[in-house]
Amino acid sequence: MLTSVKTSLSTKHGVDLAIWIALLCVIGTAIFSIALVQMSLGVLAALWFVTLARNPRTKFRSTVLDLPLLAFIIGRSLSIPFSVYPQISVYALQIEIIFYAAFFVFTNTVQIDRENEITILIQMFVLTGVLAAVLGICNYAMGISTRATSSTAGTYTLGAYLVTILPFVLLLADKRTFFKSSRFSYVAIAFLVLGVIFTFDRLHWIIMASTFVAVAIINKNGRPLVAFLLLAALVAILVPSVAQRFQFTITLFSHMSDRDVFLRGATMLGFEHPVIGFGPRTFREIFPLMSELADAKTGSWHNDFLQVYMESGVVGLVPLLWLIAATFTSSIRTLRSSLLPREDRQILIPLLLSVSVFVIAGGMLDTIMGLVFRFELAMVALIVTSHSARKYSLEVET
Repeated sequence: MLTSVKTSLSTKHGVDLAIWIALLCVIGTAIFSIALVQMSLGVLAALWFVTLARNPRTKFRSTVLDLPLLAFIIGRSLSIPFSVYPQISVYALQIEIIFYAAFFVFTNTVQIDRENEITILIQMFVLTGVLAAVLGICNYAMGISTRATSSTAGTYTLGAYLVTILPFVLLLADKRTFFKSSRFSYVAIAFLVLGVIFTFDRLHWIIMASTFVAVAIINKNGRPLVAFLLLAALVAILVPSVAQRFQFTITLFSHMSDRDVFLRGATMLGFEHPVIGFGPRTFREIFPLMSELADAKTGSWHNDFLQVYMESGVVGLVPLLWLIAATFTSSIRTLRSSLLPREDRQILIPLLLSVSVFVIAGGMLDTIMGLVFRFELAMVALIVTSHSARKYSLEVET
């Protein structure tokens, strides 16, 4: 990978080189430091504006997902003036807005016509995921923490980051453009799996197992699934706490981790502000069953769709559903096309599987995971839009 990065750097000059370095910094620091990723993203956005100012012919690159994402941002913003605690909601948007805008920064700075750019950025995600997993495992093994955690936001963020990266490693493991040797991909998969296991997060365990099943179906090859089951069984035998947590996973509905409390609380408030919601980040101020929560520090609804509805009502929820629907429908339509280049197909399939992880497990509204989600949406949008333009050009020629 380092060779690929070095080669790509040598082909760029001036602002293009600075943009590429900033892109690598955004992806490379996402799981390690919120401050660094915010700074890198700010620099990237500033460089994009510089290119627009220096070259009036540079156009905003529109994609198929611009409208639904813009509608979602507007829906979230509209709920602020009507928030029951506007001072909290305004502060929340100040934090979130740059990460919402990241989608447009990515779609206008990543060069889709240079196929190695997306490849290198995905490799960077895989590398940072493996490093984060190793650090989390070491912290757990040395007793520094009771679970594998990330350096940004703890156990849940690490588990979410690793399971969203897993589809890329599994589906691209035998592609030499991504991994020079299959041994590297096997080692990466092993560390990602162990990292998720030692987060002890049951939801991500289930998502990880489901990902292996999905990949086995897609590739028509069950060997990675068998290897995963053997590794998971070995860890459960050697680490009693993993086996105990697995028992809780089997009896999931007997150990709901407050999810039933969230649902009951949402039912009590669900029809009070159905159109515009209570306002972003107002959970702790409005939740009626705080005394029943096992974790008194809980600050969200633990479900992205429920959280968007409670905070921004149908004004926020409908655009979010539109965004997800547009992502899948446009991607599936593109995958069915015989004109889609093989390289784009190889990338688009794991992108869709990773986006599916977000839809099921959540994280779309999280600071770090939300950035990863918008990066993946941007890559989907670029591939789909590029294919549509190519297809239209061929139709005009004929």
